[in-house]
Amino acid sequence: MILVIGLGTAAFLYPRGSASAGDASTDGDAPLSLQDSRRDSRELEIYNGKLGVLVDKWVGIGHAWMQPKPLAITIALASGIAALGVISLTSRPAGKTRR
Repeated sequence: MILVIGLGTAAFLYPRGSASAGDASTDGDAPLSLQDSRRDSRELEIYNGKLGVLVDKWVGIGHAWMQPKPLAITIALASGIAALGVISLTSRPAGKTRR
């Protein structure tokens, strides 16, 4: 049941990722976003220290993984691992018991 729900959710989300993929600009002449500028990185480091810069990068990675395609892949993998875990915990050989 876990696997079916997870794969169903992933199948629902994955096609929606192709529609939002066209939003990102691939133009090499486009200006840098505020987060990509050296000035912003320097100011972030001055006011928040190295930990602030790391947290900002982690948040950016988290936002990237929350897009539909990577999220669908993550859900599919997590449901597969959870289903395998449940199956391995519930199916023990008949002769072995826990003490």
